[in-house]
Amino acid sequence: PMSLSVLSQHRVERPYGLEGGEPGQPGRQMVIRANGKVFELGPIDGCEVAPGDRLILETPGGGGFGKE
Repeated sequence: PMSLSVLSQHRVERPYGLEGGEPGQPGRQMVIRANGKVFELGPIDGCEVAPGDRLILETPGGGGFGKE
């Protein structure tokens, strides 16, 4: 087994836009266990992982710039 630690931002609040631009999409992270069970991780979180488990890390999208 291995300990997994996550320290991330913009998982709850979306990245802001500038000069009237739209906000970006928030990120998320999850562990998919070898048995197929999905375990969602919070922005500051951790868990034990085992051989066959997978980490999915989706980074937040950047906010837009300008109205057009």
